Amino acid sequence: MRVSKIADLVLERGDPVSQFRIGTMYEFGTVYRKSMRRAVKFYRRAAETGYSQATFRMAILHRTGKGVPKDLEASRGYMLRAAEAGDTRAQFLSAVDSLFICDECEDPEAQVAMMAKAARSGNADAQTTLGRIYFDGDVVEQDFDTAAKYLAMAAKSGDPDAHYLLGMMHMEGLGVESDQDGACGFFMSASLAGHPGAQYELARCYEEGRGVEREIITALTFYKMAAESGDPDAQGSLGRILMENGEYRRARVWLKRAMKGGDSVATHNLATMYLRGYGVRKSHRKAAKLLSISAGEGVAQSMNDLGTLYARGIGVRKDRDRARSLFQSAAELGVEAAKENLEMLETTENEGFPKKG
Repeated sequence: MRVSKIADLVLERGDPVSQFRIGTMYEFGTVYRKSMRRAVKFYRRAAETGYSQATFRMAILHRTGKGVPKDLEASRGYMLRAAEAGDTRAQFLSAVDSLFICDECEDPEAQVAMMAKAARSGNADAQTTLGRIYFDGDVVEQDFDTAAKYLAMAAKSGDPDAHYLLGMMHMEGLGVESDQDGACGFFMSASLAGHPGAQYELARCYEEGRGVEREIITALTFYKMAAESGDPDAQGSLGRILMENGEYRRARVWLKRAMKGGDSVATHNLATMYLRGYGVRKSHRKAAKLLSISAGEGVAQSMNDLGTLYARGIGVRKDRDRARSLFQSAAELGVEAAKENLEMLETTENEGFPKKG
């Protein structure tokens, strides 16, 4: 009997497990010639009997539009049926759809409970996501103890996101005892798995000597790893250290990247390079433009430096009222030099703000 005839018999009379397996053979071309039309026929027949793996596969096909029309409603229907049948992948994805993708989630607690079933059954994605949900406290009430419990489950599977979040919790003592050494260990595990956020935090540990011996070279190594993955905080920190060590050309490259990524402190440091002429032609006008951006984003030192330019009329039109406002804002944020500059501005009302000092 021809192999295709055997498949047809299974389609008509066979059990759903065999139907599903033959569906995969058609989809991936392992035994039969690849045919999504035939694969869908077998998956659908197996799903009609309630076989969860076939139901889940139909959900994925409708979500991606592979072999069937792309239909998110149909996908959600299959996904929910698979979840109710106990498929942990479907439980996780169905909950994610309801909590984070759909416009409205009618019953967040029920979706969290469904995800918890998947987590308890060993689904690492569900464990990590639940840990994040309880860590953030946006979907449910913030609960660091519960977050730590689920993240510890996921960490046993080697999930880098779980290691990263556990590192943050151990560093700050959230839901667990404060343990900087342990935090760095979690950051290291996630860093070696390529997690940019963990690489950044580990670099900070080495730069500041928290939980590890202070090693600037090692800090630079991990800052660079995270920076090359696009982390703007790491790009800014890498640029800052390079600037402090006189490597201005490289510093400028990374600071510009960090600025594009929204790092306000990097914008301030780039302004400092133009203000001091570090590796670039000194330009008070460019410095003032950059300081206006970072000051507007809340960088206190930028407020003070920009206030000084307005008080002196360098790079901008002289404006003592604007300078006063900037000094006051910086002083309220704790910049001591701003308090001194504010006092100096008031005592030199008629003489003009000193050009130096």
